[in-house]
Amino acid sequence: MSPVPPHPEQMQSFLDAHSSTSGLPIAAKTMACSFVASLFRICIMPIDTVKTVQQVQGRSGLNALMSKVMAHGPLCLYDGWMATQAASLVSHYPWFATRNFLRSTLDAQWWGIYKDVLIGVVAAIVSDLSSNSMRVLKTFKQTNETPMTYREVRGPAH
Repeated sequence: MSPVPPHPEQMQSFLDAHSSTSGLPIAAKTMACSFVASLFRICIMPIDTVKTVQQVQGRSGLNALMSKVMAHGPLCLYDGWMATQAASLVSHYPWFATRNFLRSTLDAQWWGIYKDVLIGVVAAIVSDLSSNSMRVLKTFKQTNETPMTYREVRGPAH
């Protein structure tokens, strides 16, 4: 069982509880929470690498991954960490920013029980549109049998 990262609302409550951070704008607090969440994603990269390699290459991918680790060392399990951090930031922040904005602007009486559904759907769309390209880069870099730079993953400039 992997450790559970601090939930963004718990992190925001932590920031609200301290006099040095309680006066920060909600956008700054959301960014801080997003950054902490992205650090957690980096910590679990080896687990994510094994999972992603199996999803992309099947069982034979584990053998290829073990060969890559033997040839390049265990740090290759962190291939794609920059894209992971960027994707986490670029998905997490817009999701919570959208949620916080819609929560403060949508009339609960008019939307009723559908308010949270609408907020969740809109926040998910904004988040996915913001981060999907970075997740593709991460997956390609992570599952390639030989280490590549991000420039090599991206391909030649057009």
